[in-house]
Formats: sequence, C-alpha cells, structure tokens
Amino acid sequence: MQQQLNELAIRIFSYFDQRFRSVDNRFRKQDRHIDGLYSLIDSYAKQLEIKEQQNRADDDRVARLENWVERLALQSSSKVQ
Repeated sequence: MQQQLNELAIRIFSYFDQRFRSVDNRFRKQDRHIDGLYSLIDSYAKQLEIKEQQNRADDDRVARLENWVERLALQSSSKVQ
C-alpha cells in the first residue's frame, strides 16, 4: 500500500512539475517578447529625441536667417530714402 502511495505521489509531482515547467516556459517567452517591445519603444523614443533636437536647431537657424533678412531689408530701405 505504501509503495502505491509513493508511486502515486511521484506521478502527481511529475505531472505538476511538467505543468509548471510549461507555464514557466510560456512566461519566459512572453518576457522575451516584452523585452523586444521595450527595446523597440526605446529605439523610437531615441529617434524622436534626435529629430526634436534637429528641429530645434533648424528653428534657430531659420530665426537667425529671418533676422538677417530683416536687417538687410531695413538697410536697403534706409538707403533708398
């Protein structure tokens, strides 16, 4: 009787061990997918940050050019008068 109980316990533990391993493997797979998504999001965020810096630099450049154009226009109009 004891041996039968031992065998039953071993089968039950083996079954649950296999089930837990299966669940654990699925969690690991999901973790890899989530890590990949975080990496993708980080990559896009970095690209966006670089683009915003470029846009700010372009805005500053355009503002300087507009300032020069206004100065030249004022100089030209003062010479004409």
